[in-house]
Amino acid sequence: MNKKYTHTLGVIPTSLSFLLITLLVLGVFFRFANIDKKIYWYDETHTSLRVSGYTEAEAVQFLSKNQIITSETLQRFQRPNPERGVSKIVQNFATEDAQHPPLYYLMASFWMKWFGDSVAVRRSLSAFISLLSFPAIYWLCLELFQSSLTGAIAIGLIAISPIQVLYAQEARQYSLWTVTILLSSAALLRAMRLKTKGSWAIYAFTALTSIYTFLFSGFVLVGHGLYVAAVERFRASKIFIAYLLASLATLLLFLPWLLVVVQGLSKIQTTTAWTANNMTLQDLIREWIRNLARIFIDWNYESTNPFVSKAIFYLSALALLLLVGYSFYFLSRSTSKQTWLFVVILTGCLGVPLALSDVFLGGTRSTIGRYLFPYFLGIQLTVTYTIATKLGANLINNWQQKLWQTILFLVVSGGVVSCVISLESEIWWTKYYSNRLPVVAEIINQSPNPLLISDSQTGDLLTLSYLLKPNVSLIINPLCTNCGMSYPSQSEVFIPQLSGDFSDIFFFNLDGHRKWLEKIAAQGDYKIVTSSPKLANMLWELEKK
Repeated sequence: MNKKYTHTLGVIPTSLSFLLITLLVLGVFFRFANIDKKIYWYDETHTSLRVSGYTEAEAVQFLSKNQIITSETLQRFQRPNPERGVSKIVQNFATEDAQHPPLYYLMASFWMKWFGDSVAVRRSLSAFISLLSFPAIYWLCLELFQSSLTGAIAIGLIAISPIQVLYAQEARQYSLWTVTILLSSAALLRAMRLKTKGSWAIYAFTALTSIYTFLFSGFVLVGHGLYVAAVERFRASKIFIAYLLASLATLLLFLPWLLVVVQGLSKIQTTTAWTANNMTLQDLIREWIRNLARIFIDWNYESTNPFVSKAIFYLSALALLLLVGYSFYFLSRSTSKQTWLFVVILTGCLGVPLALSDVFLGGTRSTIGRYLFPYFLGIQLTVTYTIATKLGANLINNWQQKLWQTILFLVVSGGVVSCVISLESEIWWTKYYSNRLPVVAEIINQSPNPLLISDSQTGDLLTLSYLLKPNVSLIINPLCTNCGMSYPSQSEVFIPQLSGDFSDIFFFNLDGHRKWLEKIAAQGDYKIVTSSPKLANMLWELEKK
């Protein structure tokens, strides 16, 4: 591509300004509207458990007493304990969940103490944090492209990006991670440009906040190092030495938690073993395409019309794949090496290692959306730059401008429609297996005086506690996934002594039901009944013979 594109750096057309302001307003609206509507799922209940100052081991020990409790008893472990402060929360993470650095969770602890512990309040922290991604991506665009038009369009597209909106409404650290990725990236480019001690100190600080938010930030920071080395032609220049010093300061300040991670490595491997489940190459490619499309469109077609919607989704995904491919080509041909190389490294610094690991070693890590935000941001920057440059170009034909105006309209429409569809939904793909629990709760809640028996995972039972009516009695022995010790539910079949007059008796377990069913059948006192075809291998009703 030899043609040089020129575009206005500071002036945004009035019509486009109106569109971008509208998208910004919609983006804020989508992040807060119905914020408590979607199911409070497995991972979020563990957020509340940690923020409340409890370990999972404490919860399991308290609940596994073969006595009747209610959902309100479970909710005890979802509310802040005023007797447990910051030091206890950090200690609990170090003991049970070292894979998650504590920064976001400490912020959430203060947030809940100040504003309450409702689901809306818990999630609103992530929603507010996600608003910082708007100025952060604008700053990054200015450093990368020196274009306010690109920055403005980037704000508009990230505002209504379905994947960004979904995780902005989740009580987890991914909105904060997004912001720290953008800030550390912009701070690095600024430090390389200014070459001052203060600018490198700012980079070190943003890098530190990023890695204390999520361990996968380490891949981003390594990518930053590769970028600096490549730009400096692998020479010990002043910029490269300054980067090394800033990175060393970051590493030293992160060292305390790094030691915690090393000490808890075996437990981390156990609790993340599910990511090593094998997938065929065909399935991996399908999931990669779906995740790419979800940056711009996402209507959760599995829960709507899986026949028509699936075809439309994959046709749209193919069009987006072509747009992304062309955008990377255009970026590489129309910008300097320093610009396109940064975007390429940001896009691939995490996605490529995870994909290669899955292909050659087995696993599903590269298909998990919440792990891929550097990849999402790199693609958003690339597409944004291409659209902005085409719209602002002075040397292209009128029909080409019309074409790119149409592309912008379609991309924007896809994002807005996706967010509108998601707005009213109780379940979404981001909630994984927890999406099945509203149906479980609905069946149990129809009974006038039910008893629920379960030895399912702690997170499953905590999720159910938000869905069950107060009249539901429970006898539970939770499976402790982070305890690192043996509990009866992990080694023995849990058959409680039943007493009391209950209208219906249910047994629930998402994934460990076979031995339980075999033993209850062998005892001969009860007959096992599947409650619903939809709930096969998940919920059973027991009837006395």
